[in-house]
Amino acid sequence: MQTIDVTPKWEGMMRVMLAVLENPKASAESKQAMREELISLGKWVDQVNEERKQNV
Repeated sequence: MQTIDVTPKWEGMMRVMLAVLENPKASAESKQAMREELISLGKWVDQVNEERKQNV
């Protein structure tokens, strides 16, 4: 059985997230979800950076 990887790339996701945040017609809920996802990504990047510092 062949598997197709459909995992989105972050660059593409960022473009979608920014479009939602910049769209005046986007709902407040959509904008809040994008903000929360961006904060979550930032926390993850901070964690990875700390782990890399400790492994050097």
